[in-house]
Formats: sequence, structure tokens, C-alpha cells
Amino acid sequence: MKSSVKNFYLIYLIFLSIGVHAQTPAKWIKIQTSNGTVMGLKSDSTLWAWGNNISGIIGDSTFNNSLYPKLVSKDKKWKDFELSSSTSNGAFCIALCADSTIWTWGNGYYNTLGNENIFWNVVNFNRPYPKILNNEKWIAFNGTSAIKKDNTVWVWGINVYKDSFGSGNTKQIIYPEKFRNSADWKFIVDQITTGFGIKNDGSLWTWQYKMYGNYPYSYSTKIVEYQVGRDKNWTYNKNWGLMKTDSTYWAWEGDSIPTQILPSNFKMKLITKYKSKTNVGIKTDGTLWAWGQNIDGFINKTIKVDSIFSSPVQIGLENDWNYFSNGFYYNSSPYYTTIAAKGNGYCVLGDNQYGQFGDFTTIDQNTFSCLNVTNSIDEEIVNDQIKVYPNPNEGKFTLEFNQVNVELKIFNIFSELIYSTEILDTKNEFDLSHYPNGIYLISLKSDKGTSYSKIVISK
Repeated sequence: MKSSVKNFYLIYLIFLSIGVHAQTPAKWIKIQTSNGTVMGLKSDSTLWAWGNNISGIIGDSTFNNSLYPKLVSKDKKWKDFELSSSTSNGAFCIALCADSTIWTWGNGYYNTLGNENIFWNVVNFNRPYPKILNNEKWIAFNGTSAIKKDNTVWVWGINVYKDSFGSGNTKQIIYPEKFRNSADWKFIVDQITTGFGIKNDGSLWTWQYKMYGNYPYSYSTKIVEYQVGRDKNWTYNKNWGLMKTDSTYWAWEGDSIPTQILPSNFKMKLITKYKSKTNVGIKTDGTLWAWGQNIDGFINKTIKVDSIFSSPVQIGLENDWNYFSNGFYYNSSPYYTTIAAKGNGYCVLGDNQYGQFGDFTTIDQNTFSCLNVTNSIDEEIVNDQIKVYPNPNEGKFTLEFNQVNVELKIFNIFSELIYSTEILDTKNEFDLSHYPNGIYLISLKSDKGTSYSKIVISK
């Protein structure tokens, strides 16, 4: 069954053969996972989400999990997004639209959405659809901070733990407020317990908190703010973190001295982590590299697990990697999911409890498996008007469709037509029990167009 699942994404060949999505397919240019949810941005500026929907992060006005990618706001084009974990209750999203407006949705437990007061409203602190932050024009964002076109920095969200927002107290910031003397700041990264920023002169600053009393009922905070070193050649990018203007890469936990991690000749377009202790990077030539601790044998399966690699090692020979993300959620213990944009599709590893692989299944993968899909399985393909049950099945199933005089075709994962007929009733029974286990595409063509569904045969 697993091999059939892996090959399922070859099914796009079927779409080509029957004339669906004949245009050049859009590629995934950014893809992230958090709390069992996956969100991805494609080269055609469309945004997609699937998997865990406990916080409404999929953005379809429901809280139902999805086993396949769903389009977020069909009428919008997007420049960038960030999928962040708010609490164990789910994730929230902030996204920059093509018109330079910012939109937020998902979990608002810490006033992370920035456009309504739902902090600690245990009944309704999730919003399952995108809502505009305000009518201002923005150029960049990070977490619950953003930069306007006039280069001022604005922040919102929880301010209980520290006074990183410079408001002089510990109030909740519901709507965006200007950050300190924000004309001095080029970029800030604000987090729950610490934050740091880079001023226009290139200097690096951090602020941390000390908390006293019985949080959250009686407490006080003391904020410590200081410049990190004396260098004034710092810069920052969300895809790789701290850098200097000499193109060197640096790691910093906020409570220590920044440490150089890569030389200037190692040109990267993304640096991230696999399970916190394995560094993963994608070079500008599209090759994948890793260094640090060899967790799960990710760097080299033939060498002792947890061995340390001090220098980057290339993973495979491919040069079409676009993005890499590793996320986790807790359910008595951490469960990890890794997803990486590669070529025309993406690769997956780890837990698939919520269907975050987007392959119509909840089957985990213990090896890095690439799904060669060149387009998303969206509402245009998976039509809710088609009912197939039971599904999965042993080959015998019932199909209900609200139209008659329809041409039915069933294809296997190799684009081969295995069955065709004309259905004259809205309810029909089929027997494909003589076919092997696997995933099959159902095509129903009428004078109103073509609709699609799938069946899983598992004996």
C-alpha cells in the first residue's frame, strides 16, 4: 500500500491526458509546517493549506482537517506568509497580499491576529478565515511585528512577559502600535520571552525579561535591553536568520554571543533545523546540505546516529530544492513532520496523523519520500458532490453523483484507463476487487464539465 501511496502523485499525468490544468504547473516556492498543519505558497501567488485545522488555520471557514491542499481565498494573490505556532491549541498565520495589505487568521489566543480582542477567550479565540489587519500598506513582517512602507515598525500581541514593545507597561496590544522610536529600527524579531532588533546603523540589540509574582494574576516584569557587541554590519532575512554584510552566517540564541556558522563563500538561500539539532540549508544552486547532529541518520544513515558533523554535507545530488520546514506538535510527546519543496512537488517525512502530507492518507513515512506532484489536489479536482463509500474499500463501492448521463472513467496511478462506462443513475455500485491495492482516480464527465474523486482499494 505504501508504494502505491508514494506513486499516487504520478496521477497528475492523468490530468494532462484528459486536458485538465494543461498550463505550465506552478511550483511550490515556500512551504511550512507547524502543529500538524502545512501551508504553501506557489509561484502563481496562490496560497494553500492542509492538515490539522483545529484553529481554523486552513482558512476555509471550518475547523475540519483536510487530507489534501485547499486554496486560501481564491480571489487573492499573495507575496509571502508565515505559519507560526501560538499554543497547543493550534497555529496562526500572517500573510502579505499582492496589494501590500496584511491578513491574519487562525489561533488568536495571545492577540496574535492584531485586529480584534479575542485574547484568552476560551470559547472563540480562533478565526477560521483571513481578515485584513488594517488598511495600511506594508513591506515586511515577522511574527507579530511588521514594517510599513514608511519604514516604521509596528507590533501587536501578548505583552505580559516583557516590555519588548516599549509601551511602558504590560498591557495586551490588540491592534498594531508603533515600536519605540521605530524610525531607528530596520528589523525586529519579537518572541514570547525574548526579542532582538537591528537598527538602521547596523547594530544588533536584544531585550529580555524577568518576571516576579504569581503569573498571570499578580506579576511584574523587568526588562533588560542591551546592544550585542559593537559591530554595525548586521542584517537579517527570515529565510536564513542573522547575517553580516560580508555575507557570513551567524547563529544566536539571544542569551549568548553570536557564533559564525558558515563561511562567506557558502551561499545559502535557506537555513533551518531538523529536530532542533541538525542544521539544514539550501544553497543558491538548489542543492541540499546538512550539518550538526546526525539525528535519525538524517545526514548519513551509514554513520552512527547522533554523530556530529562540523562541516556541511550535501544530501543527495539533486539541485532542485526550494524550501525546507520541520514542525512538531505535542500529544504526550513530540511528533515531528518534515516537508520540503522540491522540483514540481514536495518531499515528506515523519508523522502524518492529520493528513499533513496532503496525499489523502494519514500514513506516516519513516524515510524521506518525494511526491512528484505538479499541481495541487484542490476543489476543482476533488468534488464534494461525488460520494464514494466505503472508502477505502476492498474493491466494492457505491458512487453517488447528482447528475445522470455521465461518462465515467477510472485510472490507475500509471495513467492507465482501467474502467469506463456511462452511468444513467445518480447511485451506482461497482466491483473492482480484481484490481490490486492502490489509489485510483475517478473522472465523471458531463455537459457541465468534468468532476473528480478518488478511491483507495485496500484488501
